[in-house]
Amino acid sequence: MRLHNLDLNSLVVLDKLLAEGNVSEVAAQLNTTQPAVSNTLARLRRHFGDDLFLHDGRRMAPTPFAEGMRAPLRALIDGLASIATLRASFDPASSERSYTILTSDQAYLTVVGPAVRALSRLAPGVQVRALLISDERADLLNKGAVDFVILPEAHRIAGHPALELFDDLGVFVACAANTQVQEPLTLEDLSRVGHVDTTMRTTPRPIEAALAERGLSRHIAAYAPTFALVADTVVGTDYLGWMGARPAALMAERLPIKLLKPPVELAPMTLLLQWHSAMDADPGVVWMRDFLAAVAAGEIPAITK
Repeated sequence: MRLHNLDLNSLVVLDKLLAEGNVSEVAAQLNTTQPAVSNTLARLRRHFGDDLFLHDGRRMAPTPFAEGMRAPLRALIDGLASIATLRASFDPASSERSYTILTSDQAYLTVVGPAVRALSRLAPGVQVRALLISDERADLLNKGAVDFVILPEAHRIAGHPALELFDDLGVFVACAANTQVQEPLTLEDLSRVGHVDTTMRTTPRPIEAALAERGLSRHIAAYAPTFALVADTVVGTDYLGWMGARPAALMAERLPIKLLKPPVELAPMTLLLQWHSAMDADPGVVWMRDFLAAVAAGEIPAITK
């Protein structure tokens, strides 16, 4: 198919070249020959009037013009792939559909991971691709590059449907052998000991306001890349970490940690599941939406061993 004298199949080659930077690797992935990929690249260069790639040792580096096409091209191909998987009906037992879910590691522990284990017996052909949520990836749902997003209600994405999964309270986690802190915790305890936080979110933790009212603050001794690694990092230290109660309870089954209630009452966090408004009636999206909600509610037990 051609659009404005451009063979749309060549855009698949361009997308692969942007990802791999190597003609032979792209040829192998697309099950074609290196000369065929090189010829496609030559046609793309003529069409766009740009070199697109420059040799950098054994690899090819994209020009600024080509780099500018990377994100919209990937979104376009992901969107076309989503369209190709659409069906008038959906049979999970025989489906080979792939779902991309943008999620935090906490939501992965409590929802996505258990869902994958349950899918292994209920819909073994279905594939789940989880991406770790970040500020940079927040717009992927708007672009149609992901099927679902699991995120706190405070970060709801406007213009798209949402389903509440569950409410969760925050707790502090500490090494089980930590004798510096015991329940009941006090605000002074929180100000006295070091803390492990995460770089996943830059917004203040709910406990910060209560500390500030007393003229107190937390000393952050370390930042871990995910909440699960916050729990792992406090082991063997006198530090405290902050995370949701449900994922913390799961981590306590795997690590020598204890859970401590915060010294003041804090509002629970509501976790939402969102999907693109254009896919609201898609049978496969409807089924997976309801399936994830059922897993979150504990109605579909996952395989644990």
